[in-house]
Amino acid sequence: MQFNRRNRRFGSRFSRSSRPSTGAKGSESLKRKAGEFGTALRGHYNGYIDSLELHKRTNQQRLVLLAGSAFTAIFAVFLFATVTMSVFLPSVRNAERLLNVESTIFYDRNGKVLYTVSGEENREIIKSENIPDYAKQAAIAIEDTSFYEHKGFDLAAILKAILSEFGIGSPRGGSTITQQFVKNAILSNERTYTRKFKEIILATRIEKHYNKDEIITMYLNKIPYGGTAYGIQKASEVFFDKEAKELTLAESVILAALPNAPTYYSPYGNHRYSTIDKEFTIEELKKRKIKDIDDLFDTEYSYGLIGKSYTLADGTNIYLPGRTDEVLREMEEQGYMKKSEREKTLAEIQLYEFNEYAASIKAPHFVFYVKELLEEKYGKEMVESSGMRVFTTLDLALYEEAKKLVEAQAASNDARFNSDNQALVAIEPKTGEVLAMVGSAGYVNQEIDGSVNMTTALRQPGSSFKPIVYASAFLKNTGPGTVFYDVPTKIGEDTPKNYDGGFIGPISARKALGQSRNIPAIKAYYLGGQQDEIITLSENMGITSLDRRIDYGWPLSLGTGEVKMIDMAVAFGVFANGGY
Repeated sequence: MQFNRRNRRFGSRFSRSSRPSTGAKGSESLKRKAGEFGTALRGHYNGYIDSLELHKRTNQQRLVLLAGSAFTAIFAVFLFATVTMSVFLPSVRNAERLLNVESTIFYDRNGKVLYTVSGEENREIIKSENIPDYAKQAAIAIEDTSFYEHKGFDLAAILKAILSEFGIGSPRGGSTITQQFVKNAILSNERTYTRKFKEIILATRIEKHYNKDEIITMYLNKIPYGGTAYGIQKASEVFFDKEAKELTLAESVILAALPNAPTYYSPYGNHRYSTIDKEFTIEELKKRKIKDIDDLFDTEYSYGLIGKSYTLADGTNIYLPGRTDEVLREMEEQGYMKKSEREKTLAEIQLYEFNEYAASIKAPHFVFYVKELLEEKYGKEMVESSGMRVFTTLDLALYEEAKKLVEAQAASNDARFNSDNQALVAIEPKTGEVLAMVGSAGYVNQEIDGSVNMTTALRQPGSSFKPIVYASAFLKNTGPGTVFYDVPTKIGEDTPKNYDGGFIGPISARKALGQSRNIPAIKAYYLGGQQDEIITLSENMGITSLDRRIDYGWPLSLGTGEVKMIDMAVAFGVFANGGY
């Protein structure tokens, strides 16, 4: 471009300094000089272009050489690491040894056993012929679509997983079924490149020593399905009260859906079904026009094991798919079933009645709450089978007393309000330790969805949220003695009321909060900085679920934003600690 600009400037000077002369001789002379000048320019331009092309080719050659050198270096390191690691890696020839597992035990704060994640006594190894083909197909469909093609690892899947770590593409795992078996049977779930190298080497060895049917059989005998269920035989007994060879297609699909997150998806836990976690008003639905799951924020629903249909306040029917929907979709796409068979199986799954949970476990809601946290941090394989010793903050004696209180209050609620459930969580404010957690009035009571932990479920806190609103106002130079006017008040189109329908005039913040008056609380909301500042304070106090994308408005002061009971206990602990 610089060359072109110089040409234009030179041409301009030439035109001003060399006017054409009159006559033929002058004309021919001018033409000859112009031609010579044009030839010189073209030669200069072509030379310049040639130099650019040469420079470009040289750079390309350099890049190729550099890339080749880098690849050679990486390959050399990989080869060296592979050879070095191979010397120290265990043998994969003994299938019996590969299927061993050590129990993980949960204790309370005083060393009393709460729960033993089962070891060898709760695993029964079965042969391939005792596992239905569709149980194998369901596992392959959801976990490893190229199972029959790869030789232990899927290079394309690994590259995609690596790219997703850098924000390129959607997050995904890169492990084949063979690699997953290696993680469960031999290695840990630590997220390091060294462990990944070992995993690939061992997966390749597994593929050399066993055929595909033997590998999928070992995998299904090894993986944890949650609770006391290790391997497909025990999972069949725990969940369906039958042997694996008797599994139906629907039951096989359910089992295939569990290993991805066995505690989270457990049919005895909080996420048996996909659920809508927010109570939408008619006004919100008019604005949002929710028709399917894509119209919901991720904080407004929970993805569960089984899909479920819900009817919203405006009459709209919405279906939330679950993990089993994924399995069925993959099985159809991979040719393991037809569409009609998928639809029939889906309907059967949604009406399924599970075997009653009968594991020996104390404080089940708490144990599974802790177990899920551990799985998020260390991976399900380590938690299920590494022999961990988990010492928790729970006081078992205090839990037993709390359980009695919950059962008694639930019975009272049923008689007085036709509400038959109850929950309780007790936290030590100075440390944040959970001392007792009773998630429902009966863990195995399916009529009240007893396995759902109400202490971690999203619910509207109502007037219990008012202290946080007043605290936000106190940070804005009001105080317990500040006078609020409890009088009829119009806010836009709304005319809020107190719970008793009346008004009592001037009242201090102290008395207004003590009597749970709504109008003063709404006015404290505005003095406290409204939604954003109140949410910021609540987050600092430990409440994690309020969503800034939702326009709560002044009803937030009356507890319309959905929160978790355990978070509310933490927040009230801040008051107990004098603000800390």
